[in-house]
Amino acid sequence: MIDSLPGKATVSGWGVSENFPIGSPILKYTDQIQIIDNGVCKRERKLLKDTQICVVPDSSGIIADACSGDSGGPLTQTDERGIVFVVGIVSYGNDCRAKVSLKPGVYTRVSSFIPWIYNNIVLFELLFRII
Repeated sequence: MIDSLPGKATVSGWGVSENFPIGSPILKYTDQIQIIDNGVCKRERKLLKDTQICVVPDSSGIIADACSGDSGGPLTQTDERGIVFVVGIVSYGNDCRAKVSLKPGVYTRVSSFIPWIYNNIVLFELLFRII
């Protein structure tokens, strides 16, 4: 398990886009985003919690982030071994169809909920062993 680290990330989903205003039938993704430090993000997102992380477009100049309809989708990072980790869950951000990214996109920090996830997996397994 890794915690999210500032740097390159990928987000995917079936949300809206210019070609699909009510949602895409094709899974789309962008890897032209990067996770930023929460201290930097809080300058724009004053209510940001420690259980959240922020992304901004990378230096390519392409405005990229999750869109409406992508909520709940994965934000991933790949480690030096090539292993992909889900580090975030799409929460909220800007209108992705805007030509300018106004504020960082906000994601739930998965590592903040590992104990809850683990406990619920164990509970689920116990319940189904009894049944």
